[in-house]
Amino acid sequence: MTFRHYLILISLLFVGSFCFAQEHDKSEKTHQAEGAWEIVFSGLHFFQPGSEAAEERLWGNELHLTYWFNHHWALGVGYTLKYEEAGELGHELALIGSYKPAKWITFNAGPNFTLGNEEESLTVSAYIESEINIFIGNHFHLGPVIGGLLGEHAEMFSGIHLGYEF
Repeated sequence: MTFRHYLILISLLFVGSFCFAQEHDKSEKTHQAEGAWEIVFSGLHFFQPGSEAAEERLWGNELHLTYWFNHHWALGVGYTLKYEEAGELGHELALIGSYKPAKWITFNAGPNFTLGNEEESLTVSAYIESEINIFIGNHFHLGPVIGGLLGEHAEMFSGIHLGYEF
């Protein structure tokens, strides 16, 4: 898939969920309580659109900590650890705003800061992500994740997340 295909897919997810959110029953309770914390751990696969070279594909982990002000809105932070070539590690921090139009989907967006190593400096990009939430009991959820970083260099990612609400 090309970068254009991924942008179309993300756009369709956004538009589709907003349409669904307009139709869903307002009396239906989401699992998120007002004033609740959530921690989410993800295993991710990163790649640059238009690049088919295997050496440019990276794996990593992401950790989000968010505070839900109500059933739909949250703020939080994210940390990403990328396992780069030659055994090096990449580190990123993100400030996250989260929106949950329905209990089964979450959108995250905000500024992302890539912490440069000795030869690179700090870079800033836009972070966007959507998660599908499949609940297991009252506190745990898991599901697929898709998103990207938009900045000087575009980067896409996909993977699986596991979340816990407390």
